[in-house]
Amino acid sequence: MPVGAVLAKDSFATAAAGEIFPGPLFLMKKMPTDFSNASGACRYTMVMPDGAIFGVTKGEGAERVEYCIGWHLACERSDHLSFPLEDYRRVP
Repeated sequence: MPVGAVLAKDSFATAAAGEIFPGPLFLMKKMPTDFSNASGACRYTMVMPDGAIFGVTKGEGAERVEYCIGWHLACERSDHLSFPLEDYRRVP
């Protein structure tokens, strides 16, 4: 990914009765190489449905988004990007 690129992933939750609720918005921004070796030079941000910032890499609540780094570190060979399993991908 080029420096400055941003990926956004929305989410939702469901209740036992079938109601659907908005979940957090996850953002991943490619930063300059010296930003963080551990994160692959990516800054992760989690925004709650009410707009509150839950955590930002190297910022407020950074410990709350450390799991993002761990997850994406497993995808180091693909520039820290993960993709759905092929069985779940939609063919254009």
